[in-house]
Amino acid sequence: MRRCYTTKVWEELEKDVSIEGYCAYLTQSAFRRLEFDVYEHVRALFKVDGEPKEMLSLTEAHPQLAFSSIGDGSYLVSANLRTLTEMGRKLGCDGRDCHALSGFIRDISPTVAASLESDSGERSFNGEKPASAGASDAGFRTIIVQQLDQAKVLELVGRDVSPRQLMKHSFATVEVEGISRACSHQLVRHRLFSYSQESQRFSDAVNEGGVVPPSFDGKELAKAIFDDHMTASKDAYSRLRGLGIKKEDARFLLPAALKTKILMTGSLYQIMHASFYRSTFSDVGNKAQWEIRKLFTTLYSELRKGDSSLPSRIMET
Repeated sequence: MRRCYTTKVWEELEKDVSIEGYCAYLTQSAFRRLEFDVYEHVRALFKVDGEPKEMLSLTEAHPQLAFSSIGDGSYLVSANLRTLTEMGRKLGCDGRDCHALSGFIRDISPTVAASLESDSGERSFNGEKPASAGASDAGFRTIIVQQLDQAKVLELVGRDVSPRQLMKHSFATVEVEGISRACSHQLVRHRLFSYSQESQRFSDAVNEGGVVPPSFDGKELAKAIFDDHMTASKDAYSRLRGLGIKKEDARFLLPAALKTKILMTGSLYQIMHASFYRSTFSDVGNKAQWEIRKLFTTLYSELRKGDSSLPSRIMET
């Protein structure tokens, strides 16, 4: 949620949210305004015992839940906190199922559980509230923020589980910094990911630098035209703001080359699927545009490092 309101790099965001009570404030604020999309970055993984008809009914009612049958009437289920929150609101606060779900959600986020029970999320907070900040350019990079890896899957179901199941229920949240708006437009076409992007409506995103295509290298006139346009666009934006035009309208003339930061969460299966079409690790991916190809090649490589604890058999599947 904080990513949407500021241009700060990830390390600075972590300092912001370390203020006591601030995370609870943001979570309650999102609930109060029904901005549940930010909850999508929080994943839950659990084991369910039930009859096939019951599970089919649950799947039809909540298609965002991911199911895998693991035999003997047991199922591996993963979901994001948004799905669980909306399930809780749909059930209401009177039934036994709602209280059971609230108890489960409380293990993930006590703040969301309390908001569900009161259905208000209203609480006082004296710390910093979301506000725009000055631009901080770290260049292109990906940061693996948190990862729910296959260890938890194996803990629930034992070691007899297919690589596809491991990838389906294993998730990573990644902060991508320094890509262009043009690249982010390509990125969000991968609809199965969850995204939170630096907002040009609320943050000072106009102060971000620009991504210069490598085809401009060594071409001084082309680079000069590019730089002139970037400067003119920012000047025109400032003039519109000076005339009282809101950021959300003044941004219409900003170029697609402006850098942005975006937080994305997806399963390892989704990352593998996107990497096939967008990275250098396949002939198909090599045909993608250079910037998004660099993004997924970097992300794929980062996930293969030893720190991620990903077994090679998954990455080779």
